[in-house]
Amino acid sequence: MNIGIIANTKKKASETVIRKIIDYTNKKGIIVFIQDYYKDLKDSNIKISPIKEIVKESDFIISVGGDGTFLKTSHFIKDSGKAIWGVNVGHLGFLASTKENVIIEMLEEILNNNYRVEHRMILNGKFTGETYYCLNDIVIHMGSTLRIITLKLKLDGVEVAKFRSDGIIFSTPTGSTAYSLASGGPILIPTIDSIIITPISPHNLGHRPFIVSPDTDIEIKLESQHAIISFDGQLQRNLEVGDVVSIKKAEYNIKVIKSYKENYFDLLREKLDWGG
Repeated sequence: MNIGIIANTKKKASETVIRKIIDYTNKKGIIVFIQDYYKDLKDSNIKISPIKEIVKESDFIISVGGDGTFLKTSHFIKDSGKAIWGVNVGHLGFLASTKENVIIEMLEEILNNNYRVEHRMILNGKFTGETYYCLNDIVIHMGSTLRIITLKLKLDGVEVAKFRSDGIIFSTPTGSTAYSLASGGPILIPTIDSIIITPISPHNLGHRPFIVSPDTDIEIKLESQHAIISFDGQLQRNLEVGDVVSIKKAEYNIKVIKSYKENYFDLLREKLDWGG
């Protein structure tokens, strides 16, 4: 078996986690593919590689960092079909949910085929001839101008609403606990396919978050002011008046490795301080 590691190199704790994994995999004769940033971690079972090769040669990918690192990793693997296991050395840890103290235990479960795989929906966003894929969300916002923008929304070709707001969020169920939640959107079980549409501080208080089928073709048009479009918080592009963004469910999903011991509601209780 080959394992790939994509880590947040800015966090010192990432190297500690990586050393634990390497020490364990070395005893098992498992090859580990890792970024060239860690070229000083010399060992017989380590292959220093560019990220494309890490994805190509590995049976699954370990994301070491926080949720941002997990999102970047999902972009790297694209439609390769490779699964991601998220190890948390960050803060929140909705996506990278495995804690450092149980890494070896979880790794043993994976090697013994004692784990489950969740299939997470991806959004496909298109504008100006380019296509972008997102695990969390696509956000249109006013940027640094701090001026309300006007957006016209169509669903399956039918005009639904015209929003005057700070922006709008199109979220997957995985992203429901991110920006959408902070803007008043609902929490969804991440394995239920659907698209959440959440206005950001709408001028009309009747404009509330709502959910549509994953098969819905969404079209959003910027009708006033310059704006910014953000994909998973990782990539930003400028939007000009008249620009149209098409959004729909992508043709592939992301596989996420989870322990049988892990429960989503336990995660919500911990991360959102629900108590119990």
